[in-house]
Amino acid sequence: MRGEIMDEEFGALKEAVMQHYGIRAGQCRLLRRTARTIVFSVRTESGQYVLKSINCSRQRLQFILEAEQYLRERKIAIPAVIPARSGSGWMEWEGNAYVLQQKIDGKPYPPDNDEAMAIRASLLGSMHAASLGFVSTIGGDRPRMADWVEQNKRKMADMQSWKAFYAESRSEKKRVILRAFDTFQELAEQTHALLLQNDEYAACRNLPADRHFLSHGDFHSLNVLKEDGQLYIIDWEFVSHDYPSRDMNRLLNSVLNRRKGWKPQWMETILDHYLKQNRLKEEQVRLMVLDMAFPHMFERCLTRGWYRSMSVPQLEAFLEMEKAKLDTMIRLYRDI
Repeated sequence: MRGEIMDEEFGALKEAVMQHYGIRAGQCRLLRRTARTIVFSVRTESGQYVLKSINCSRQRLQFILEAEQYLRERKIAIPAVIPARSGSGWMEWEGNAYVLQQKIDGKPYPPDNDEAMAIRASLLGSMHAASLGFVSTIGGDRPRMADWVEQNKRKMADMQSWKAFYAESRSEKKRVILRAFDTFQELAEQTHALLLQNDEYAACRNLPADRHFLSHGDFHSLNVLKEDGQLYIIDWEFVSHDYPSRDMNRLLNSVLNRRKGWKPQWMETILDHYLKQNRLKEEQVRLMVLDMAFPHMFERCLTRGWYRSMSVPQLEAFLEMEKAKLDTMIRLYRDI
């Protein structure tokens, strides 16, 4: 059970770091606390580090660290993990596991212009290509794409539940969503039906782990940092075996958020640079864009209540961009 870290406890945390890592720790400062992670910066004589605790099982933490190391060995820039004196990848303190990592002082590298968009796509392609062959020593590597059918069914049911609950709402935001709802529902049903008929999905959903890609799971702008010309990918707590479409979707969402619109040629640029690094077969590309044509973000907007923090014009713009993006994916699926 993780509790509040009070000022007087920082001394105890520093002592634990020095004991477990054999280093002299100076200032220890809380950087971020969420329901999932606690992150500190730790200053030492040899430099600054990040100390992170992820609210997960030790088995899951081992999977994360092994996935990171596999990718590092294949030239993907990920902050180095400092091993504890025991040889473990983490230390135990107050019932939680803490990982000590290299601190990257770079700035986020958002895809807010064509060049940055292409570079981010190339980086993602390189990461996916390097990830093939990974198998964890402790399991936990069942591919998530095996569950796409059930996930899509659940998402469509959640969308329908939202519509039924708010059908008579007088809220202007909810009325905006309800006017667009049938269009997104039709896209969900169409893409789900195509998924059920897709031979590539049927063939690869249950392949062994080493033939599946690793998905970062949270490939947004704040998790790609540029330091001295090098791009680092950080925060791997959502890493799993899944299909490239899941990270590509996060990249596209970053593009929409940064560029405030959608142009079909952006997808052409992203796909071109991505495929130069990860040379997918035609049928793999079709499956990727098919998954990206399902209205995942629309469903999240409803079920996670994203619309509550948007103004009416922002919500209308979001729905318009999403629809334009999904139309592009459907066209690509048919044209490939």
